[in-house]
Amino acid sequence: MGQASLYVFFIHVFLLLAIANTPLPGYGNFWINTGIHAGLLSLVWVMVKKEFLFRWIPH
Repeated sequence: MGQASLYVFFIHVFLLLAIANTPLPGYGNFWINTGIHAGLLSLVWVMVKKEFLFRWIPH
């Protein structure tokens, strides 16, 4: 993820904004928040490996 750090930052911020605008049960719970962040980072890692939207998002 080192060379694609700007891409990771953009994608992570927009995914977190999308999650923040949904009514998740127990959103104030530490473990649920940790799971959400770990899941999003895993998703971003897969997106970097597959070079998803690399043409349009700076990396």
